[in-house]
Amino acid sequence: MKSTNESTHFIKEIFHGIEFLILLRVNRDSKKFIDPLLDDFCQSLNKNTKLSNKYSNDQIPLFSIYSNIPLLTEKRTIQQIYDSVQEIESNVGHHWPLTYILHPIETSKSNLYYPIRLEISLKIEEYFQRLLFGKKMFKTLITSKTTEILECYLPEQFNLQKEKVSSLKKEFDEKRMEIGKLILEVRRTNAYEQINHYEILSEKYQTNLKRQNEDLSFHITTLKQKSDFINQLTQRGFQYVKIEKHFQFQQRETDQSLEKQLVKEEFQRILCSNDFLNETNWTKLNDLLNEFNEMKKKDNRIKLFYIDFTYSTFQLNEMKRFPLNSFKPILSQPRAISQSNRREEILHILFLGKIHSGKSMLINTFADFLKSKKRREIQKNFSINNLVIPFFHLIENEFEERQIQIGPKDSNENSDKKGQSFTQQCRSYSFHLENNQQVSLIDTPGFAEHDEKVMQNILSVVNRLTHINAICLIIDSNEKDFNCYQRSFAQLFNYFQENILQNFFICFTKCLSNNLDERRQQSIIKSISPKLQSINRENLFQFDSSYLIQSTIQQYLGKFGFPNASSEQSQSMTFEQWKRFLSQIRNNTNQRYLAHHQGLQNQQILRPEIRRLIRPIFEIIRNLLRNQILFQFSLSYSIEIRFKPLDFNCATCHSCHRKSKQIGPFWIVFDSTHQFSNKCGTCSCPPNQHIPISSYLEYYPSDKPFKYIPSVIQSPIENLVRESAYLSNWLMRTSQQQNPEDLFCLYLERMIKDEHYVLEKKPYNKFNAKLYDLLIILRDQYIQHYGKANTHEWKDLDDIQNRIDKIRNDPILSEQFHENN
Repeated sequence: MKSTNESTHFIKEIFHGIEFLILLRVNRDSKKFIDPLLDDFCQSLNKNTKLSNKYSNDQIPLFSIYSNIPLLTEKRTIQQIYDSVQEIESNVGHHWPLTYILHPIETSKSNLYYPIRLEISLKIEEYFQRLLFGKKMFKTLITSKTTEILECYLPEQFNLQKEKVSSLKKEFDEKRMEIGKLILEVRRTNAYEQINHYEILSEKYQTNLKRQNEDLSFHITTLKQKSDFINQLTQRGFQYVKIEKHFQFQQRETDQSLEKQLVKEEFQRILCSNDFLNETNWTKLNDLLNEFNEMKKKDNRIKLFYIDFTYSTFQLNEMKRFPLNSFKPILSQPRAISQSNRREEILHILFLGKIHSGKSMLINTFADFLKSKKRREIQKNFSINNLVIPFFHLIENEFEERQIQIGPKDSNENSDKKGQSFTQQCRSYSFHLENNQQVSLIDTPGFAEHDEKVMQNILSVVNRLTHINAICLIIDSNEKDFNCYQRSFAQLFNYFQENILQNFFICFTKCLSNNLDERRQQSIIKSISPKLQSINRENLFQFDSSYLIQSTIQQYLGKFGFPNASSEQSQSMTFEQWKRFLSQIRNNTNQRYLAHHQGLQNQQILRPEIRRLIRPIFEIIRNLLRNQILFQFSLSYSIEIRFKPLDFNCATCHSCHRKSKQIGPFWIVFDSTHQFSNKCGTCSCPPNQHIPISSYLEYYPSDKPFKYIPSVIQSPIENLVRESAYLSNWLMRTSQQQNPEDLFCLYLERMIKDEHYVLEKKPYNKFNAKLYDLLIILRDQYIQHYGKANTHEWKDLDDIQNRIDKIRNDPILSEQFHENN
């Protein structure tokens, strides 16, 4: 039968009303209350009287409610449902569609009703969805608590986003009636000229609206994260202070002059930072916050302040603490460790393991272990608020299946992507022990079968630490597949060499329900690597987190009771193992770190780190040049660049056709992003035409002018080109390939090729033509610096690391350097 896209019926009438279905949880005690309650519910609705109060919510628990009214589905008690139904019933405007009357077009007395073309209806639907996007985001992310915090501390930023949302909502209200009349006219006349020329349905308007939504999404999410951070600060006893744009700071302020302007009272202790420094130095921030809290504990007169420079024109290059005479200098370089100050050092312990092996939950048990000195105090004192990392729990029953998050809200934990780690990025959690000692447990993303870059990213983070005291490999005692562990341990061993075994620990999880005897342990260890068989038996541990999971879920569901025997056994096992673990770490005679000379800056980590710098370096330079050109043409706006993280194993293909798009006066060629492992899953182009990437680029026209004059950015660009040439020269010298390629120069050539491609299509675009000329000059400068690098004598790997740090710490570049490497 031949299919047709023509409409066969039209909606003649719509009936509105209220419909709902309540599911009650029936047990032995509640059976006798069900019928009287339902009878009372129905009669009270009919007579418009109050619902009887003799049936409590505990006697008849509500399981779920389904309704055509979204508001009703949020209610959790019979009384709440009844009150809402009465309120909605009296307000016809709150009724939702119940039924529709369809009329066949063929039997209609008139032929006035023509079907709307599918592409037009989809455009209209997409348009209205985008108009409501901001309102939905606000409802989802911005709670009453978040609103309270933002209105108090960030009113300017919050009101700006609210105005954008209100503007979109206003357009929705205005255009709904206008487009409705237009559709009715089209259906009567079948004349599409008017709707085809309707501006808001044009591709240009829709694209601009999409860009507004993306920008709105970015800012609302950022505000939500900032609100959570401010809330955490206040809970830790800090007063949050935002440095306004108009605050009189000079860019060349010394620490002494800053202190003079900021410190007003004797007992003030001030931490200065901004969002970028916090994001890129999370471990350091956490350590400093703990340090401030410890000062407050020792002297209650102290007042803690967090001063935020995010919104100031003053560029803060590092976190600062005031008054200066109250703090020891923050040492950015590793220092020699003497026996006398060993106890004051932070114990850095790295947790590694496959996805869902229990790393994060194990850290939660450690936090619980420190807070519960006696076993009998656990159930009494334990609270969901004690969790330092949230976890996800699947609720399954005959009616539904859903995953809930329990614990503190944390954007670093995400369960949306199946088959990937909940933990998104490396993050450290600091704890204070007795004798003024501090331990930092570093949680990491779990490695999976096809995520080969996970270990590279982890080692890149490790490379920035001053030292590592121990590495803990976390293994689920039920694990059967050890391919991921084999590959990851091989990378670890190549990185740290033989010294790794002295500081290596293996922690088995979920051990209560499994018979994990010594034979089974050795079998698992041998499956990972024969090298591990020489590991000290004292470095093997068995944990079980089930007691904490059960207690937390019971509290979340509002159920309280005494722990059962298995829960007590689980807790006892875990606490005993933590005691032994800390003792082993402290008494370990080989605790002189896995230090820099043992591999923290070896070539195997520096080479991929340098390669990951190439793309962001040159793309940021190219965008700086774009804004320099806009400035020279006296245009009062700029172009922003953002690096959006991609899933692992993505690449851009140089052979496939790439789309170009106009952003402001520039035409920009965008990457062709493909899924790529050993071969491309998107195209059939050769593998050597695919360049691995960890993010894709987005560009946004901004109504703000470029804040740097061309003479200011020239020096940073020249420095960056010079350092790039030297790093590239080192890569070429140390390459084991017979004919290595200069990857930096290749990327420069590719950018020049992009602009040449644009000029072939748009030969009269003076902006792209100017950019093309500047990139040619940039390439010539690079070649000159590369020639000078040929005579450079590399002293050691510290020389390489210093050049990498010099690139990352450049003040102009660092504010745009947001790629997640």
